[in-house]
Amino acid sequence: TYYLPHTSSGEEVKVVLPEGVLGGMSNHRVVWKVSDGCGNISTCTTYFMVVDSIPPTPYCVNLSTALMENGQVELWACDFDLGAFDNCTEQENLRFTFSDVPPSQDPSYNPNSQCSSMIFTCDDLIASGGSVITLDVYVWDEKDNYDFCSVFLTLVDNQDSCDDIGSKPTAQIGGTILTEEGDHIENVEVFLTSVQPEYPKNKMSDASGHYMFEKNDMYKDYNLIADKQDDPLNGISTLDILLIQKHILGIERLESPYKLIAADVNDDAQVTAVDLLELRKLILGIYEELPQNKSWRLVRESSINNPLAPWNYSEERVILDLDNNMMQEDFIGVKIGDVNASAKANFRDSESELRNSERVELTYDDRHVSAGEIVEVTLSSSALKELYGLQFTLVTNGMDILDIRSENPAISDEHFAILSDNVMTCSWNTDILLEDEALATIVLKAKEDANLNSQFNLNSQVANSEAYIGKDLTTLPIQLTGRNNSEQLFSLYQNNPNPFNGMTTIEFNLPESDNATLSIYDVTGRVIWSTTQAFNKGINAIQLKKDELNATGILYYRLDAGDNSATKKMIILE
Repeated sequence: TYYLPHTSSGEEVKVVLPEGVLGGMSNHRVVWKVSDGCGNISTCTTYFMVVDSIPPTPYCVNLSTALMENGQVELWACDFDLGAFDNCTEQENLRFTFSDVPPSQDPSYNPNSQCSSMIFTCDDLIASGGSVITLDVYVWDEKDNYDFCSVFLTLVDNQDSCDDIGSKPTAQIGGTILTEEGDHIENVEVFLTSVQPEYPKNKMSDASGHYMFEKNDMYKDYNLIADKQDDPLNGISTLDILLIQKHILGIERLESPYKLIAADVNDDAQVTAVDLLELRKLILGIYEELPQNKSWRLVRESSINNPLAPWNYSEERVILDLDNNMMQEDFIGVKIGDVNASAKANFRDSESELRNSERVELTYDDRHVSAGEIVEVTLSSSALKELYGLQFTLVTNGMDILDIRSENPAISDEHFAILSDNVMTCSWNTDILLEDEALATIVLKAKEDANLNSQFNLNSQVANSEAYIGKDLTTLPIQLTGRNNSEQLFSLYQNNPNPFNGMTTIEFNLPESDNATLSIYDVTGRVIWSTTQAFNKGINAIQLKKDELNATGILYYRLDAGDNSATKKMIILE
C-alpha cells in the first residue's frame, strides 16, 4: 500500500509505481479520496493494468561457416546474438528464431536452447550467386514481443561439396548506413558504378540500414556512393539554431566532426552566422529545401582526417581490383542542420511528442472584431524572460495577415515569415534573456464578425510549436490563450497536433467550475466517443488517443457545459 500526500484543489496528482511492483503484466488499484472544507469526503476507485508491449532490442553479428562434406551445415538463430536485451525479460530468457512466427508455433524451435535452427545447403550457396546470404534474426521476449536484425552469413565450400556453382569468380559489396548515434538509416539509395556494361546498379538500404550488391565480377574497379533526399525539415528546429549559435560564440562547442558537417548549412566548409540565416529560412518555410546543400550527407568515416575541420570528407568509396567480399563498406548519415540528433532515420523511429504537462503560454487580448476591421494583436508571454528561443506556426480563420512587427530590439523581421494570407511562422532565439514580455504585434484584417479566439490558433503545419526554456534548453509546447478581463469567455480550442496519428490534446476554457461533456462525432453525426467530467474554472485539457476512437479521416468534437456549446473539426491520419 502506498499513500500519496494531500494535494490542494487544481494540483496535478501523479501515481508513480515503484520499480519492484512493475513486471511483464501487473494489476493495480488506486483509491481516490476528495474532501471539501466542511469535512465531506467522497471516494472512487480506479483499476489499471501494466502490460509489457515493448519489443527487445536486438544486437547481432555476421558469421562465416563452412559446409560439411555432405554439402550442409546447421546453424542456430542464437549463434548470431551479440547481446540482445529487453526491458522486462532477462537476457537468458530471450528466444531467437529465423522468422516472425512465434517460437511456440515454429517447428524448428528448441525450447531447451531457446533457439530455432536452419539447415543451409549447396542450394543456398548457388541461389546467393556467391557466398553471402542475408538473414533476418528475430528476438522474442516472454510476452512474444519481438524485433529483428539483418545479418550476413558467409558460406564457404572448402571441401568442394557443391559441384553446381559456376567457376566465374564474383564477390559481394555491401555494408550498413548509420547515424553517428548508431541509428539505422533506411531508404538510402546506394549506387555502384563500373565501366562494365551492366553498371551502374542501385540498391535501397533496408530498415536495418543494410545494403548489398551481389555477383560483382572480381578483379574489376568499382565506385560506391550513397544519397538520401527526404524531408529537409526532418529533425530541424530552432533548437538547432541555438546550439549552432552557442558553438559560433564559443559558449558550447559542437563536439564531433559530424555535428560540424551538419552545422555547415550552406556547404562552404565553415560554420558562421550565414548558416543560422539559411537554417532559419528553412524553418520559417521561406525555403522548401536548402539551396546550397543536400538534405543528407553520407560520409565515409575513414575519410575524416581532422575532426576539428572535417571539410575534406569523402562521400565516395573507390574499390580497385575487387578480389574479395567487401561487406563493411559503411557510411555515416549526417542530416544537414540537425545538430541535436533528432532526425527520424527509419520508419520504426517514433515521432517525438512533447508530453510535458508544463506549457509556455502566449497570450493576447481577446475581443470581438467586425468584418473589414484592421486589428492589431500583440502576442506576449510572462515566460519570455526565461526563454532562449521558440518557434510556431499561426493559422488564421476569417482574417488576413497583413504585417508583423516587434518593438523589442532583440526580435526582428528575420524571425517571422508570412507564407500566405492566413499562415505565418516564427523562429526566434537569443543568447541574452529579454526584459520585455511582448513578442510581436500581428496586424490583421477581419473578414467576418467574430471573437478573436475563434479566428486563429497555433499548429505545426510548418514549424512545430515549441519553446526552449532555461539553461538546459528544456523543450515545452506552446499554448495560445486569449485573455479576457472578466474571464467569462467559454472557449473551445483547436486540438493540437492536428492532423494527428497517435495522440492529440483538446483544450478549452470554462468561465466557472462546471460539469462538461466532450463528444466526438463522425461525418454522419454518430457519436463515437464521449466523456462527462467535472472541470475547474479556466483552461482545461483532455488527451485523446487514436486507438480510443477507432476511426480515421474527418471528425468533429463538441463541448457542452451549462448553456454553452462549441464544435470544431479535427483530422485523424491513416
